[in-house]
Amino acid sequence: MLRCAMTRGAKVARPSCVATTHREWPDFAKCTACRCLGINCVDLLASRCDGLRDAATFAPSAIGAYSSALVFFNVEQTAMRLLALATIGGGIGAGARYLVQTGMIRWLGLGFPWWTFAINIAGSFAMGLVMTLVAQRFDHSAEVRTFLATGILGGFTTFSAFSLDVANLVDKKQQAAAAFYVAGSVGLSILALYAGLALAKAVWT
Repeated sequence: MLRCAMTRGAKVARPSCVATTHREWPDFAKCTACRCLGINCVDLLASRCDGLRDAATFAPSAIGAYSSALVFFNVEQTAMRLLALATIGGGIGAGARYLVQTGMIRWLGLGFPWWTFAINIAGSFAMGLVMTLVAQRFDHSAEVRTFLATGILGGFTTFSAFSLDVANLVDKKQQAAAAFYVAGSVGLSILALYAGLALAKAVWT
């Protein structure tokens, strides 16, 4: 078996004829997978035989390698695109949260955290709208959901995701799990905050 280093070690069968390298065989300068990907492969030993007749010997394994590589690149591109959408949306949401927070502080003062209260409620309401919109109008598009729900609303308030999780549990008839999720998230989050404050004071003061 021969290996093509540029296609992550894809194996191809050795023909029963004199082998030579790509550099010595201009008619088959690239293996099928490498040619489709547009990259050079100088490590695959190929057989000249009678010209391109023996390309068929390489085709099954090479095409398999190409398919695997294509899936890999597509997955990577999709992941990077979704990451970019989440990052951009998160910046927009965080900016909106800052504007609402500073505006309400100037309007109502610092006596009660109305800004957080209002942001959490507004974010949860918006999450309901967004998830319905994504399902009904955008056919559950991962891009739209990531940009609006994970990005903008996630940057605006994570409480919207918390509310959505509770609603999903209730829809699945898992009321006990929903109650535990609510009580545990709120109670343990407050306890975790106090634990963080205590640890920070012990270490840095």
